Amino acid sequence: MTQEKLSSILTEKFFYSKYSAAETAADLMGMEPSVWEKFAQYLLDNQLPQNWDINGYSLQMLIARYGFKPPAAFLVMSGLCTDYDNTVELLKMAVM
Repeated sequence: MTQEKLSSILTEKFFYSKYSAAETAADLMGMEPSVWEKFAQYLLDNQLPQNWDINGYSLQMLIARYGFKPPAAFLVMSGLCTDYDNTVELLKMAVM
């Protein structure tokens, strides 16, 4: 998938602005590969992966508790894989 195609999906399906879609698409394309695979599957079947969490953080929890759109929740999951401590600190600041 190209960054342009992903940006278009973000605009059409998730109502990102064109600017935000371009920035988010670039970030999504750089995600941890195992998270990218789950995101790509989500785009195909519109089903969030079940029974997948990282130390208690799941996509469903990130969407419900923090109000993230699914693409942002996948980005957080990627951050939890690659820089767990910093990502958790950022999440703590988000609920203050």
